[in-house]
Amino acid sequence: MISDRLRPESFLFVRHREGQQQGVWDESYAERVLAALSMVVLLQESRWQSADAPYPQPVFRARYKEFVDLPLTFNASRTLSAGHTSLIGLLSAENAAGLPPWSLDQLERAVGVAPSVLRKCLAPEPLDRREGRLIDSAQIVNAGFLGLSRGALVANFVSAAETLVDSQAATGAGSDRAWVRKAERIKVVAGPSATGTVDKLLNARHEFVHAAKQPPSDRYPYAALALAVQVWSVIAELSAVLQNMQDVEALLDACADGKRLSTANSGLIANLLGSIPGGPVSSVDWVRYHLTMGSI
Repeated sequence: MISDRLRPESFLFVRHREGQQQGVWDESYAERVLAALSMVVLLQESRWQSADAPYPQPVFRARYKEFVDLPLTFNASRTLSAGHTSLIGLLSAENAAGLPPWSLDQLERAVGVAPSVLRKCLAPEPLDRREGRLIDSAQIVNAGFLGLSRGALVANFVSAAETLVDSQAATGAGSDRAWVRKAERIKVVAGPSATGTVDKLLNARHEFVHAAKQPPSDRYPYAALALAVQVWSVIAELSAVLQNMQDVEALLDACADGKRLSTANSGLIANLLGSIPGGPVSSVDWVRYHLTMGSI
């Protein structure tokens, strides 16, 4: 009945193991699974190669009128309907409607090469505090699709990048650094080839948040998503090596400060900058394009 009436692109079923679900309407584990799957897919080369650029295919629940998602809860005796809600803006599923669906084998291969924290979340296996924070951050990235305008999407994804480089940003405690310092950390993680794009995104976020001004192009949300995915991936890799965010943030600060050296002494910082992973901007076509080659 659901398939006949709504004709959805796909179904996502999440099995709650005994003791995992807190109540009938508890969606926390399902949302973590969805965010992890979305990040797995976002870290893949584009399957949607349009005439102008490669584009990502995020995994999300499209719940607004044109792409209704009817949230359902199943238990042993019946199916419970939670009604309709609203979601999702520009990054619409209809853009990839002509693509063949992923097979389970394709998805398994993608998960197999994904960062270990995503594999552990999907297994599922227990996550330590550092890994839990990374999955929480993936949920923040996926929640960015709540934006219903270019400006809202840009603000959401840039804010996700900010949260990733500042371990205090999502705790409710006062941040340890001013916004300027966090912006410099983001630029270090994005890489030198993305500096111009990052500056434009930071400015677009500021103008939307403080003046309700929309970015001038539909490309901005894709560039902002590319930034969030780049920052998530690099922070995941650095935190796995260094084991704590305090050292990650100290390393990013040292790199940001080192970039201020004059050209004559720039070699002094080369090894430190070289310790920052390249991230998907160096290996995933749509991230590279929208961060370094696209015109926004």
